[in-house]
Amino acid sequence: MHSKITKFVSTSFVILIAFVISVYSQPVKRVLLEQHTGAWCGWCVDGSYIMDQLLEEYPDQIIGVKVHNGDGMVIPEQATIASTLGLTGYPTGAINRKLLGGKVFQNRTNWKNLCESELSEYPKVDIDMVYTINESTRELTATIRATMLETLNDELRFNLFILEDSCSGTGSQWDQHNYLYHLEGYENNPYYNLPSVIVGYQHMKVVRAMVGGAWGVKGEFTVPAEEGKTYTHTFKFTLDAGWKLKDIYPIGMVAIYTTTSKEILNSTSGTKDGTLLFPNYLLNSESQINKKVVNQGTPYSKVFTLKNESDAAVTYIISANKSQRTPADWSAEVVPPTSINSKDNISVATFEITIEPQETKNIELQLIPGPTRSFGDATLNLEVKNEPSGVKTLRYITAISAETEIFEVISSSESQYSLKNILINLGYNDFLTISPENFGTFIDDFLNKKVIVWNTGVFSPPTSSDISTIFQALNENVPMVLYGNQMVSGLGNDNSLGYFGVSYNGYSTQGFGQPPNKVWLSGVDNDPISGDFGKNTEGNLIQYLITLMKITNWATTHPVLHFSNNGKHVIPKSPKNDTLDISGEDAIFAVRLVSNGNLIFLSSITPFVIKDESKRNTLVDNSIKWVLGMLDVDEEFVTTNIDFSMEVNPNPMESVSMLKYMYKGSHPANLKFVLYNNLGNEVSVINNENLSPGNYQIPLNLGGISSGSYRLAAYIDGKVFSVPVLITR
Repeated sequence: MHSKITKFVSTSFVILIAFVISVYSQPVKRVLLEQHTGAWCGWCVDGSYIMDQLLEEYPDQIIGVKVHNGDGMVIPEQATIASTLGLTGYPTGAINRKLLGGKVFQNRTNWKNLCESELSEYPKVDIDMVYTINESTRELTATIRATMLETLNDELRFNLFILEDSCSGTGSQWDQHNYLYHLEGYENNPYYNLPSVIVGYQHMKVVRAMVGGAWGVKGEFTVPAEEGKTYTHTFKFTLDAGWKLKDIYPIGMVAIYTTTSKEILNSTSGTKDGTLLFPNYLLNSESQINKKVVNQGTPYSKVFTLKNESDAAVTYIISANKSQRTPADWSAEVVPPTSINSKDNISVATFEITIEPQETKNIELQLIPGPTRSFGDATLNLEVKNEPSGVKTLRYITAISAETEIFEVISSSESQYSLKNILINLGYNDFLTISPENFGTFIDDFLNKKVIVWNTGVFSPPTSSDISTIFQALNENVPMVLYGNQMVSGLGNDNSLGYFGVSYNGYSTQGFGQPPNKVWLSGVDNDPISGDFGKNTEGNLIQYLITLMKITNWATTHPVLHFSNNGKHVIPKSPKNDTLDISGEDAIFAVRLVSNGNLIFLSSITPFVIKDESKRNTLVDNSIKWVLGMLDVDEEFVTTNIDFSMEVNPNPMESVSMLKYMYKGSHPANLKFVLYNNLGNEVSVINNENLSPGNYQIPLNLGGISSGSYRLAAYIDGKVFSVPVLITR
């Protein structure tokens, strides 16, 4: 989307209210897809084809550029970017140079999903750019203006890329290699019938220069960069004599510059031969809050003050629009100054107002959620009348449905591993996908929390802040499903696994080696979640080996998934990183538990590790239904304080130990001791008696039971206590 320019026109005072239907605003957020490529790279033509498809589908929202390596179009910044941001191959692309799924550079098969995910996020900064090219001196001058839509505390920088289309030459530095020539599976690709080396290839969108270097320049930006303020920077650059002026164009951008992030916040292709005028007005709000949880039908309002700082009266057109992600049954409206705080509060989609010099008027922006539970955005658009080329000033607010009951909490960087499509296919239509940061901020405002699916995806462990939010929800007795390749290791690093009745048990080396990195997985007989999962189900590792858990409290926690085969090598958590062999049944990576009446499912894999889509979907469905109490639940596995204690001595034991126990209740109670194996299966009923208060001691004879780890549970008055028992021979 090109920037717009404006000047101001004096008119007589008038207020005109027009009742029209709200429409979607043009997107403010643009995504920069930065493909790293080379003439020598035979697969890179497929990257170019995928980029072209994206630009055709999103011509005003996605900007594509190509940064070359090892050919006649290479620039020095390419090596800096590649080494700093972790480039591992070609063609790969950076989407806004943002860390997504644990990495900045993404495989071309993921570009579409990740770009669309980025487009769904509201921008933090709006930018405009105008530029000129002096054909005599070959000097390009570009001025970028950034208007902050929220306050950011990071250092920000401006940058300018110079691009050229239709670049060609002779020889290996220019001729494009093409691995798709008559390659099976690529018959519909335009490169399928082109030769394996394309002589005279026309390279498009070539980044000829990064005027601000790899990371940009600070310009007028302050730290913090404050909401509502405008910052500018002008770049001047002399174009190389060999570049074709007719094919040259710049791309302007604003990016974060910190040790941990180089994310590009927004970008623009700008307007040629324009004049970037600065409006003689101020549009601010005393409230710094832009996001709120709101009930259906309740307007979320924010009042902005518009001041005409010019020396003449100016007529403004003010409208309210919805973002593309906002449901159709939500509405965005503005309240004119004459209606604010009046009995006849009239909200409209658009109106005009003329403001005298140095006068101010208040304008209220409203977003009213409808029945659809979701996120929504209302944008206040301000422009000067009779200036169709005028720059729009934008302000926005975001609302979240307060009535939401089901949540998928997932970082945007893991969006490709979201369970959204699975949940929709399973019929969970009224759920909300929300980031951990937003969920943590607004958890107290969601009063109808029914179940939380916390999904860390593949690359992201839960942060300490995430874990605090998880435990806040657990303390509110909200049923929870926890998925993710690094979920268990993250909880372990936070010393939080004990709550779930498990400990870290190393990670399995199965699947290490060549793709598809096969692993063989098993459910547990008669388990309400995995009973129908199968005993030898194929999985394919995604990035990481599978973290294992050891159940430490068999009274509360049951295994759900484990490895199929015995003799599996495991690397435990130790300085030596030695390997040891354990049985498949001991190699547990998913459990269910009941803690203080709350049902929880915990898995150390993303469901996408499971190859069979039907089994994957069933696992997700069953895990949610189980924590909601819709499947069979072992209600006896609920821990509650009672004045009872027991111990086994010696422990470990060979065949016989003494079981000592003490009961200080006020009345006789029924007591039963049950021995469970490490899969939660009952092995033996040790004792079943009516018990009076007192101290007791009985022999514990387990001579006929195989060596291994067990859990001895005591059931008394519907309550349960347990101790681990290790039998050695």
